[in-house]
Amino acid sequence: MTDLKAAAKAAFDHSPNLKQVYVTSNGVAFIQETDARLHAKELKLEDKTVTPFTRDQANNLETPEDPEILIGKIEGAKTIAELHALLPNEDTRAAVNEAARTKAAELHALEEQDAEKAKTYWWNHIL
Repeated sequence: MTDLKAAAKAAFDHSPNLKQVYVTSNGVAFIQETDARLHAKELKLEDKTVTPFTRDQANNLETPEDPEILIGKIEGAKTIAELHALLPNEDTRAAVNEAARTKAAELHALEEQDAEKAKTYWWNHIL
C-alpha cells in the first residue's frame, strides 16, 4: 500500500487541484477511474486492483481500507447507522458500493418488519 500511496501523493503534489486519484496495482496514478480500470485490465500482473485515494489519504491522514475487509464489516453491520459509520465518505469501488446497497436494503427491510411487529403488538396488547 505504501507504494500506491506514494504514487497518489506524487500525483497530488504535481496537480494541486486534484481531489481524487486512482492508482493501479503497478503504481500508476490516473485522474479518471475509467482510465485506471482500462490500464489495470491490460496489466500482465495477477493483481488488477484500482485503489482510489483522496488527498488526505495520500498524505497519510487516512488509509483506504482493503475492499474485502470493508465488505466483511459492511455485511456484519446490524443497523443503518453502523453501515453509515463504515462509509463516512463516498467510496468509488464498485464491489464496496454493491455490498453497501445490498446491506442497506436488507437493513431497511428488517426495520420495516420490526415496525410491523411493534404495531401488531400494540393492537393486540394495548388497544
